[in-house]
Amino acid sequence: ARLARLLRITRLVRLVKMVTLFREGNALNYALQHLGLGRFFSILKFIVALMFVLHILACCWYFIAWTIDNPTETWVARRGILR
Repeated sequence: ARLARLLRITRLVRLVKMVTLFREGNALNYALQHLGLGRFFSILKFIVALMFVLHILACCWYFIAWTIDNPTETWVARRGILR
């Protein structure tokens, strides 16, 4: 029980540190210093690729809803996107 409490406290300290980094705008500098330039750009490349794949999937999802014969029964019509 004490070990679990200690782990939660350390997580909370890290979370507070991250919040202060983002508030001060130093998160990018912190990431570059602690990760290194190569690892930072690898992570950035992964995030950009993931966003691209998610965008393509969303486009496919919309296309499928657009091709249905009765468009009023799709999620697109329910959300009011076809207006």
